[in-house]
Amino acid sequence: MRVKPRATLSFLILCAGSSAAIVLADTETTPSTEYLNRIKVAESIQPIGETPFGENLSLFTGGLGFRQTDISYPGIGPTIELTRSYTATGSPLSKTNDLAMADWELSVPRITTLVGGDRLGQNGYWTVNGPDPQARCTNISQPVSPFAYGMSWWHGYQLITGDGNSQSVLRRSASNSLAPANDSSQYPIVTASHWMVSCLPTTANGMPGEAYLAIDTEGTKYWFNHLSYGAAVETLVESLRWTNRPGLNALGAPVSNVVTTGTEESTGTGPSPNVYWGLDELFMPRKIANMGVTRVEDRFGNWLTYNYNGAGQLVEINASDSRKVVVAWRSDAPLVDSITLQPGAPQARTWRYEYTAPTDPLNRVLTRVIRPDQSAWAFAMSYASQFKIIDIFFDNPGCIPRELNQYTHTRLSMVLTHPSGLVGSFGVAERLHGRSRVPTTCSNGPEPIRELAPPLYVSLALVEKTLSGPGVPAATWRYAYSTAYGSTLGDCAAGLQCQETKWVQMIDPLNQVTQYLFSTKWDNTDGKLLRTVAG
Repeated sequence: MRVKPRATLSFLILCAGSSAAIVLADTETTPSTEYLNRIKVAESIQPIGETPFGENLSLFTGGLGFRQTDISYPGIGPTIELTRSYTATGSPLSKTNDLAMADWELSVPRITTLVGGDRLGQNGYWTVNGPDPQARCTNISQPVSPFAYGMSWWHGYQLITGDGNSQSVLRRSASNSLAPANDSSQYPIVTASHWMVSCLPTTANGMPGEAYLAIDTEGTKYWFNHLSYGAAVETLVESLRWTNRPGLNALGAPVSNVVTTGTEESTGTGPSPNVYWGLDELFMPRKIANMGVTRVEDRFGNWLTYNYNGAGQLVEINASDSRKVVVAWRSDAPLVDSITLQPGAPQARTWRYEYTAPTDPLNRVLTRVIRPDQSAWAFAMSYASQFKIIDIFFDNPGCIPRELNQYTHTRLSMVLTHPSGLVGSFGVAERLHGRSRVPTTCSNGPEPIRELAPPLYVSLALVEKTLSGPGVPAATWRYAYSTAYGSTLGDCAAGLQCQETKWVQMIDPLNQVTQYLFSTKWDNTDGKLLRTVAG
């Protein structure tokens, strides 16, 4: 049996203020530590004052990210835009720095989701439940997994725009009649920003199944029909204890041809869990599926086309007015090497990207972006995008407590240098958060006692931001988070504490305090900003 050293919750709280080793993403994760990825209010971006580094913050969780646009090439028709995105939440999906720019993503418009990965001869593809597994648009639903597992492995569908923004892709409600030409039947999919999505019968690159045609609120159309699969993401691992299990001759004897969901079991021909002394480890390998854009067309007929190589990497963007962008990739690693505007022309302009350890998937990072005028961005990110938050469920005797004070644990500092010489230092640390009236119960079966929808969870949150530079006096913003209170429907019905709000405080360089009050109630107000108090 493989045993990984883990810290218990009580030990972590007792060690408040002490330093700890940085825990980077490995090849495995658990439903508890990955729960943050399912909280979509983290996509609600709010400003944190002046943002010269493209910094953005979800005040609700403290999740910090950066978006920096290298290419913005306007013309007659849609603007060609290429943006880099960096995210530090403490719940990474990737087990390696395998994004287009190592730890930075190139924000090419796409619809993306998680699908089951490859294991024991099972190949995961983007198919859905129903009579036609390829009807991923007309019957949009959770992708079929080659492994029997619950809902915790999947985080829904996201539509990524060229500026790096993300919005959830949703099945249309029968009560929603808003649609072009008032024909909602042609648009079975919508987003919260009122994009409408219709179905294409085939993909553009010969991959089986349906694709998508989206239209935004300005009437611009997006053909999302280039299907490719990204690298493997972290394997989800769930431990399941069994007693007197059918088929076991002795405690710990391997069981063949058993597929388990965590709450029930059935015999079959699927992959077996690993069984060690009464403990099953259910492995769920996964990978990212991307439906990349191939054409963008505005309401006047002006267009952009996006071309990809066999690996699904963007290599060229062409416009109806003769604008052109070429993306060159390194030969020794799946990383962008340079991006050139109008290649071969006298006015050609090139952005170049430099990396540390480019051939090492675990350690490669983007360190510099050299612009056409030879000024440069520089990055020292402390591997924050790969940091893994603690699993506060592991070894906890029973379900997690409902109230926890904030504590000091591992802290990371990300330092970015602007081409102008301005330096930004961003400190992030683990912080606890609560949700109220969560519709879940504490399990009492043979599996470890826990809650699939935990009332408390952890994120990597912004705690301090400092700007400084030549001729610029240092200015610091600090962030504080309230005590984490969580509750379930059962807790509230029993008359236990059922606090439905949380606060986040920002202290600016003049020591002025602004407090943001959020709803934590599990309904349509979850994560909504209720009140802002400055004083």
